[in-house]
Amino acid sequence: METQASKKSFTIAHATDLDPNGGVAFRHSVALARDTDSVLYSLHANPVSREDGRKMPDANEMLRQWHWNGGNGSDAPTVEFHKMLHECCDDAVDTLLDAMRRIEPDLLVVGKHQSGGFFEIMHDSVSEALALNTNIPTLFLPLESPGFVDEESGAMKLERILVPVQDEATFLQSFEKVGELLERMGNPACEVVLLHVGDDDVLDSMVVPETDDKTTWKMVEGEGDLAEAIFDCVENCTVDLIVMGTRGHDSIGDVFRGSRTQRVVRRSPCPVLSVPLVD
Repeated sequence: METQASKKSFTIAHATDLDPNGGVAFRHSVALARDTDSVLYSLHANPVSREDGRKMPDANEMLRQWHWNGGNGSDAPTVEFHKMLHECCDDAVDTLLDAMRRIEPDLLVVGKHQSGGFFEIMHDSVSEALALNTNIPTLFLPLESPGFVDEESGAMKLERILVPVQDEATFLQSFEKVGELLERMGNPACEVVLLHVGDDDVLDSMVVPETDDKTTWKMVEGEGDLAEAIFDCVENCTVDLIVMGTRGHDSIGDVFRGSRTQRVVRRSPCPVLSVPLVD
């Protein structure tokens, strides 16, 4: 029987500036599109020439390479894939946002650097500005780490998800988007770690959503600064993905002001899913 998530169409947008180090973000976009049966758009703003289109990698070629690497004899899987070279404004962010308004994606995938050089900051400011100006989840991929998709085989390893918890309502909003992705992926076995920092007993009264039997839950009480508690948990628990709900002054748009989400996105060694919360 098809579930509601599997019946609903799903579109993923991958934003690229043709950075040769940006392959990890595209790789995750392709694997997610394959495993969630989604339409994938790779977006590039204000191309210098049509040659830019030929520089953009092809999703189905990547799927064929993964298939060949695995020694499989049957036909390789395919996804509906579109390269979109878009021009409308002088500013790359405005151009990409205009392209996204046309395709109305459900998920945005972008790369980000962990180092802080000038070009890295400029690259990341575009990624953060896109996330700020959209109301859909944004998956940030550290360009210096492999993430949760194997480069050679395309296999996805999403075994442990960390969700910082402030209160039950914001947690349920954040996890709703993750739950939809997991359901579209066939509910792979994974552990969801709920991390709370503070004196209140939020985790004691937490009612977790009904999920597949392959999803397990773990409650962790942290100490001190939330961002530091997140990084400690990432290091000690081998986390594959961090899910951050964003709202108001804690949103990803609070750039250069030390917001929690921005600090986590900038420093995290693993992918971060930023989920806008509705008041």
